[in-house]
Amino acid sequence: MQARKIVITRTPLRISFMGGGTDFKYFYKNNVAGIVSSTINRFVYVTVKRHPRFFFENYRLNYSKSETALKISDIKNDIIRECIKFSGIKEKLYISTISDFPSNTGLGGSSAFVVGLLKALFELQNKSISKDKLLEYAIKIEIDILKSPIGIQDHISAVYGGLNYIKIHKNNIKINEIKMNKYKINFFFKKINLFWTGGTREANKILSDQKKNLKKNIKNLKVLQNKSVLFYSELKKKKHNLNKICEMIDESWKLKSKFSNKIVNNKILNVISLLKKNNFHGLKILGAGGGGFVLAFNKKKNLNKTLKNLKNISIEYQKVGSEIIYKK
Repeated sequence: MQARKIVITRTPLRISFMGGGTDFKYFYKNNVAGIVSSTINRFVYVTVKRHPRFFFENYRLNYSKSETALKISDIKNDIIRECIKFSGIKEKLYISTISDFPSNTGLGGSSAFVVGLLKALFELQNKSISKDKLLEYAIKIEIDILKSPIGIQDHISAVYGGLNYIKIHKNNIKINEIKMNKYKINFFFKKINLFWTGGTREANKILSDQKKNLKKNIKNLKVLQNKSVLFYSELKKKKHNLNKICEMIDESWKLKSKFSNKIVNNKILNVISLLKKNNFHGLKILGAGGGGFVLAFNKKKNLNKTLKNLKNISIEYQKVGSEIIYKK
């Protein structure tokens, strides 16, 4: 088989509706975790190309920064360095990544990057890799090797895609697809807006602080897990109740915001307060908190002039996880 010269992957970002925080090993090793999340039509694109021998450097890398390196150990980007090492590829490489949103915005971007990069590196070597193995390797790199204090829901969403109830206990992961017809799921997603809070955040600091508070938070984490089961049951109904869905999200956000004093700040509070005044419901910060996007359900057709000053986006459902969109 002829060696690949270039591979491009496209990996979706995700929004988490319910159960975020229960997908950490320190919780699910002794408890059952439950998360309801969905991938969306916003992506991380990764290009991996064999770098011609005529270039002086062995690695040319473009992400939010640009760098060149002679040795793998000289690569400053932790994710790129460890993915190359793990894949076992020895050739010179050009790697470029483009994301629809900045990093650290609460949409699972770093995990989507790991998944997309690994998929591309293996494909470049003509090595087939199952979704289960891709998930296993992505978690190993970001959590076990790089010691990122994050959960595993982002990797699961990036690999498998779709709207799912994810159940985790010890080493067992069960992905339950929440099936809706095309009309119903499009209608559901048309009610969702993401509002920008005006900044990114360092998720690792927030999540590390959250871990320190585990004993204090364990009771609320169990409550969140129970709420995710109820949320899953509601979404599965032929005709779900949007008011009930929003109430559950509002309640879970109140609980989660208490996990660390770094989750909420004045910018977030101001955005949420403004949205509440304008009849938005089901409000929560996406990801670890501290910045990024607020998820909000809109029952109106149009935003008023005040809200137009807030940066917002509408989103659509994305069923497919990480995929190869070009190879040669």
